Amino acid sequence: MAIFLPVAGVLKVYASSVGLAISDDDLAVASWAFEHGQPAGRGTDTLPEASMRYQPLKTMRGAWVCWVSSRLPRTIS
Repeated sequence: MAIFLPVAGVLKVYASSVGLAISDDDLAVASWAFEHGQPAGRGTDTLPEASMRYQPLKTMRGAWVCWVSSRLPRTIS
């Protein structure tokens, strides 16, 4: 799992599981989810071929993106 937070308007990795490699493609999908306020990646209609699901979350202090396990099916019925 990874958590991405915006820093000066750019999404950056804030925390991640030990040994997790985050590619430029991963960051691009996370950024899309953040910018659009919609889930993206595995199990969604947006960029479903991504290896993970990226879930944007909003709080009183702002927004961030959580990268969820790849154990999700490719599509959710």
